[in-house]
Amino acid sequence: MNRSRRTTPLGRQRLAAVATASVLAVLAGGLTALPARAATNTLAPVSMTTTAGLTGSGQPVSNLAVQDQAGTADAYSKYVEFSPSGSTAYSGYRTYTLPSSVTPASVTAVQIATNYRGPDAATQTWTWGLYNWMSASWVNVGSNAAAASWGPWATFTFNTTAAASSYVSSAGSIRVRLLANNTADSVDLDYESVLVTSSASADTTAPSVPAGVTVGTKTASSVALSWTASTDNVGVTGYEVFQGTGTTAVATVTATSATVTGLAASTAYSFTVKARDAAGNRSAASASVAATTTASGSLVLPPTGGQFDYQIGGGYTPAPVVSIVDRDRLDPLGPLAGKYNICYVNTLQTQPDEAASYWPNVPGRSNLILTSGSPAAPVHDPDPAWAGEMLFDVRTAQARTNLMVLEKTWITDCKNKGYNAIEPDNLDSWDRSTGLMTEAQDQAFMQLFVAEAHAQGMPVAQKNVPEWGSYAKTTIGFDFEITEECQESAGACQQSQTIYGNDLVFELEYWYETNDSSSGVTIQAHTFAHFTAACTARGAAIRITLRNREVIPAVSQPVVLSTAAQAGGFYYNAC
Repeated sequence: MNRSRRTTPLGRQRLAAVATASVLAVLAGGLTALPARAATNTLAPVSMTTTAGLTGSGQPVSNLAVQDQAGTADAYSKYVEFSPSGSTAYSGYRTYTLPSSVTPASVTAVQIATNYRGPDAATQTWTWGLYNWMSASWVNVGSNAAAASWGPWATFTFNTTAAASSYVSSAGSIRVRLLANNTADSVDLDYESVLVTSSASADTTAPSVPAGVTVGTKTASSVALSWTASTDNVGVTGYEVFQGTGTTAVATVTATSATVTGLAASTAYSFTVKARDAAGNRSAASASVAATTTASGSLVLPPTGGQFDYQIGGGYTPAPVVSIVDRDRLDPLGPLAGKYNICYVNTLQTQPDEAASYWPNVPGRSNLILTSGSPAAPVHDPDPAWAGEMLFDVRTAQARTNLMVLEKTWITDCKNKGYNAIEPDNLDSWDRSTGLMTEAQDQAFMQLFVAEAHAQGMPVAQKNVPEWGSYAKTTIGFDFEITEECQESAGACQQSQTIYGNDLVFELEYWYETNDSSSGVTIQAHTFAHFTAACTARGAAIRITLRNREVIPAVSQPVVLSTAAQAGGFYYNAC
């Protein structure tokens, strides 16, 4: 049974309470013996950030500083309720700050303590995570697995397994994320704190300075760098690349190479590299190396004239006004002579017809698939329409490197077939991974993908993910954008125009087929309204295309549309 989400603080009713004592859950390994002269500080959250969903009205972050709820108490003003918003599950984080007496490098252990009341994990899994500043990714450290459904308030303590100092920024910030896997219910937290153990005897020896920094492949927007590994008295955990005199790293990696993206064409840059160990000690900067990006002409962007036709569901002869054609990499028709051809690649998920047999049975390929459970099973797209597609694993730098070895061959295949650019899809696979992957991990993989495509002279389109904002262009390095159904959120359309300019935004609006007992096939009128409204608002500035939702080249029954809409019989239209 699911509990309806509360809309007022009064009259709340829960599922039947379970008369059990509070539960102490210690996850992710046991407590570690403290070093000599160790000290533990209990930190209260200083701010609360919601990225999806909502929190209770009039429930400030200060409610989490005191544990004052027990049993089945329900004093609304004493805790914080975290809830879904419509069809969006809750996601957000609290920020903690080290006291001035504790340095980030001296942190040897980080724990999370919380007082929980809410659903059991079978109804809705709530996961706590810590932000790893070194890898720029979230690390899950515990969940509500031990909770009874709306039983008494339960105290959980979650321990960490990675190097503790990696969870502390250079400015002393710690972020704790709370993430729901569905919209079934809300959860109440009466208390949340971070316990930080530090020691004066912590490692204070910095790694050796990276040597032999060398410039590799350069494009109009990226520079590849490599260097010789550093050494350390305990162990090197990663490297940071700095641009010019900047003090914020432009790339953070665990390997001895990195590609800096989002650069300007025909521009001179300088770079240095620092090594970092598990205690947060940084080496001095390496010798500076200079590199100048290539001219923008080395990447041929889509032409400004003519229309855009989206043919990823099957190729066909486009209308004469079309100058840009987008087709699947595996389409047997391939690119069209005399057109600007975009190669569609299902980048972060498998093709649906490959999922059942191809991936699990090819040596060296099965390890690329995201798995979960015991025994481990592939994670599929939860949307029934795309349930045949499995998600690729991009959670670690090594996993991203492994996947890029394969996808480099796909980019090369597009190049060799004669395509001019690439459209990678499913950039938001983290949002379909039930909390197993993060947005930052998808972004990190796309930086590798875009850098490789640029190295082969091919521009890359951003596909949707408007929440990435200007980061998609300035940091990841996308060159233009293909956006679907942004008329539903006109602000996203305007954002795309601001970031890429009118000539490099291609909008897709769709109509849908539905069975009708009287006429056989009808068209949902509101989708035409979206297309018409988009054309009125932006049609004079950007190219807007109307396609059937399945983007197939023909349908089984004719539909009464305008002659232009049936150009060549393939249900294509444009403003």
